[in-house]
Amino acid sequence: MSSTSTAIYGENGVIIRYRPVTDDAVDVEIDYLFINHTHAMLYGLAAFYLAFARALAIEFVLSSYTGLKAVVALEDFDDRAQRTLIRAVEVVRQHDAEILGDSRNYYFVDEPGILETNPSGSLSAYKEAPFKGKRFVETLGRSLPPLPA
Repeated sequence: MSSTSTAIYGENGVIIRYRPVTDDAVDVEIDYLFINHTHAMLYGLAAFYLAFARALAIEFVLSSYTGLKAVVALEDFDDRAQRTLIRAVEVVRQHDAEILGDSRNYYFVDEPGILETNPSGSLSAYKEAPFKGKRFVETLGRSLPPLPA
């Protein structure tokens, strides 16, 4: 597979790019420029959850411990999924203070919970990290505006 990535978004200090990892899967990366790693990780987890799990109900796995890369099935990462992820990134940036506040109560706790994002196991070969922060993202999902799917 080609290691060349394709950018689909690049505004307000955020870049979203993807690259094929096989004929059936793509690695999607959100790069938050100019903010610290912890905030970027929280924003990435929130964006992937809001777009892929909540709005589209598609399976994915985190492909890095940074929380900023995820692998999804190529067939699921169509134009609609790309637009939804872009919208999720925009919503996250608009609600950054709320996200950081919720992280104190629901992410940086003894038991933040693990969210299962690939129940079929079809993407398990690409999973580098569990989706830590179930309580955090589910709280965000209830408090942030829903994304159009």
